[in-house]
Amino acid sequence: MKRRIENALDSIEESIENAEDRVEAELEPIEERLDDLEDRAESELGGEGSRLDDLERRLDELEDRAEDESREAISGAKERVRNLRSKR
Repeated sequence: MKRRIENALDSIEESIENAEDRVEAELEPIEERLDDLEDRAESELGGEGSRLDDLERRLDELEDRAEDESREAISGAKERVRNLRSKR
């Protein structure tokens, strides 16, 4: 039984790492693009803030999305643990 629990914990850890890797991979090109846009906005707009406000909004959305995907991965891992416990 102890081995099954260890295997389940390993599986959960792997699932979380995979979810984090997927989120990072998805966000990387978006973050690069946003950095480019921010740099361009600063050089082109000077004091104008509407584009920067839009950029900040997009970053908030990306953060929310990453948090949601992480929660889903953790929730799935917890469900697997519950399923293992119920099979005992």
